[in-house]
Amino acid sequence: MYIRTEEREGVFDVVIDRPERRNALDGEGWRAIAAAFDGLRARADLRVARLRSTGAVFCGGGDLEWLRSAPGEELAQIGVALSAMRGCPQPIVCRVQGPTYGGGVGLVAAADVVVAGPEANFTLSEVRLGIAPALVSPYLIARVGSARFRAWALLGAPVDGPSAQVAGLVDVATTQPEFDRVVAEAIEHLRRGEPEALAAIKRLPREGLDTAEAATLLATLRARDAFAEGIAARRERRPARWEGR
Repeated sequence: MYIRTEEREGVFDVVIDRPERRNALDGEGWRAIAAAFDGLRARADLRVARLRSTGAVFCGGGDLEWLRSAPGEELAQIGVALSAMRGCPQPIVCRVQGPTYGGGVGLVAAADVVVAGPEANFTLSEVRLGIAPALVSPYLIARVGSARFRAWALLGAPVDGPSAQVAGLVDVATTQPEFDRVVAEAIEHLRRGEPEALAAIKRLPREGLDTAEAATLLATLRARDAFAEGIAARRERRPARWEGR
């Protein structure tokens, strides 16, 4: 199977390792991604997830042979995988080293922190194939807004990393010498966050909470021992216990 998972020091890696096919995903690949992120719900020991791939292309989107022949219910696996990413409690850092197409742009949009290298670009290429980026649309619209999503989907043209950062799809567009350092720095910052607080942020609805709901959430989080530990760590100028150091 070309989707690999690795664990090290509380970081869970999901690796797309199919460079000979430009890391394009068929039904098996989408299901494996969904299973990997769904499995994180039961892994409190894993603090951060990282989605990355091998080779020059981050993700070629859906495998063309699979897109041509798969029944509609099978195509839905794209949406299932993206939903699993949004639903897993751990924050996901996406390392984008190169060009990304179609469903691969959906993977990027479903992640929480996106770092793009200098060779990264993003193309909603579906219109050139006679289809539409319907399954990735909720995640792209949440990231860049409906007007910009519509323009990108209609044009089917590459968007470079700096432009994608301005649009909100990418969080940091960086140079090659700084690329992996920036990814590692993002992971380190996330490891300093308290796990349930991070998960609560991921559960917030797109439009945010009204005042009463927000106050209730804040009071609930504040009542936990973790809040007292965070205050103590700040006052004593030491790492909090959840940092694991």
